[in-house]
Amino acid sequence: HGTRRVDALVEREAQRLLVKFCHKAVGVRDAAHHYLSDLVAAFPALLWRSSCLSLLLDTLDAVGRAYQTTAFITYTTLRDGAVRIPLPDTSPARYDLLTDVTRLCRGW
Repeated sequence: HGTRRVDALVEREAQRLLVKFCHKAVGVRDAAHHYLSDLVAAFPALLWRSSCLSLLLDTLDAVGRAYQTTAFITYTTLRDGAVRIPLPDTSPARYDLLTDVTRLCRGW
């Protein structure tokens, strides 16, 4: 039972870092990437956990849609509003975020 609790805790932390990876501030994104990389190095099974993969791909989809929209929105949501991702204010900054998320997906 203790191992399952640790696994669930690590999985939740990975999901939290995936969301933080989309923060408006590049420094926060960089820190989230650093800690997420360390977490995956210590717990490589995260790479194929369906909840992590699903969140990563949902994030890529949501950030991509937000970049392509002509309407100005300040955030996007995932999982029926349970996860809220703030969006950068400018199109170039949104493109940078999309590029970062795409790069994370490719490295995953």
